[in-house]
Formats: sequence, C-alpha cells, structure tokens
Amino acid sequence: MKGDKQVRVLSVLLVLSGIALSSLVPGGPIENRDFSHIAPVVLLVFNIFLTALGLGSFLLVAGLMAGVRLAWPLTFWAAASYLVVYGIDLLGVFPQSPTAMARPLLIVEVLGIALALPILWLTAHRTQMSGIAEKPPLKLRGSWLIPISALAVAIVAFATINAMGQ
Repeated sequence: MKGDKQVRVLSVLLVLSGIALSSLVPGGPIENRDFSHIAPVVLLVFNIFLTALGLGSFLLVAGLMAGVRLAWPLTFWAAASYLVVYGIDLLGVFPQSPTAMARPLLIVEVLGIALALPILWLTAHRTQMSGIAEKPPLKLRGSWLIPISALAVAIVAFATINAMGQ
C-alpha cells in the first residue's frame, strides 16, 4: 500500500476506533456496568486516558492527512493503547465490575481489537520506510483548543459520574 491510500485506510480505521471507544462511555448506549466500588480518582484518571485516546484518534487523522511525520508513531501508540485497554477489560484485569459484561460491549471491544491490529501493522511498516517527507507539526488554532478542551472535560465528567453510579 502506498502513501495516500495508506493514509486513507489508517484514517478510516482511526475514525472507526474513536467512534467505537466513544460508544463505551459509562452511562452511554453500551457501557452499563457498575464501577461505584472503584476509587473516584482511579476512575477519573482512567476516563482522562480514554478520552485523550478517543479524541486523540480524531486529531491523529488530521495529522496523517496533513502529512505530519510524528502522526505515524503516535498512531502506532494509539493502536497499542486500544489493544491494551480492550485486552485488560476482556481478560477481567481492569476495570472489574460486579455487573456482567453485556454482549454489545463484548462485540465492540472485539471489534476494537480487530481495528487496532491493522493500524499497528500499517504504522510499524510505514515507520520503517525511508524517504517520508518531514512536514512541520500540525498546529491547532486557539479557536479549536477551547471547544476540544471543553468537550474533553464534559466527557470525563459524564463518564466518571456515571461510572460511580451517581
């Protein structure tokens, strides 16, 4: 796969990964387990990480499409993070809940792993290639920073409050 086609495939996979993760916000349409027994600070940190991963996936698409070289290794680490997040949940490592995992949640997490694997392969392959043109980092204008930050805070607050069962 060459240049632009590879960027398009990665962009689609990243958007689908971000959407899949976004559907799993506690209190949302799929994630309905009870995490009230987990310390609020642990839930907060975990939700900050998940929100950064989800929103970051959409920002990585912009970076890939703009030709920012740094977007490639960051995309690799985002895919690795998706694998870890879904893997630790499916293996029952964290977060543990007395409420059983619903079938839709299981399906989305397996789909998330299926999306992450080709992202890992494509980015690992690409970062080994030579001759990639270096472009300056993508700059977010100040007008984007406020809405993205507000969205992130709202998502973290919503997810944390719902995960605590309040």
